[in-house]
Amino acid sequence: MAEIAAGHFREDLYYRINVVEIKVPSLNQRPADILPLAHYFLEPGFSLSSQAEQTLMEHHWPGNVRQMENCMQRAQLLCQRGLIDIEHLGIQRLSTEVIKGTRELTQKNIAAALLRYNGVVSRAARSLGLSRQAFYRRMEAYGLKD
Repeated sequence: MAEIAAGHFREDLYYRINVVEIKVPSLNQRPADILPLAHYFLEPGFSLSSQAEQTLMEHHWPGNVRQMENCMQRAQLLCQRGLIDIEHLGIQRLSTEVIKGTRELTQKNIAAALLRYNGVVSRAARSLGLSRQAFYRRMEAYGLKD
């Protein structure tokens, strides 16, 4: 709607193509889909170690399904024997200071990350395993200004 208000998109065209709106939750809100998707993107002859599966489940997937697909492609290229392990995934494991589940992050966690990274939101968000947008949403929810 902002593009319509700015005059960049025709309002009549918007209503012609916006017949059915489908809202699909992001991958980090659908943890039950993570491993099935990972296996779907693997070519025959490749499998995931239990440690790799655990790492995939712990990751927050800010890039959603597209990031998952790229992760599996990279892992298959780097894997020598068909068994994909943590080092093939190319994603960082969460540090022990990160609380599992982004819903559990408190105002104190968000404020501390901002302080630690001198107000640089992208770095603070990355340190907590969040996307910048998710970090901004939490800042707004807790009444923190950037």
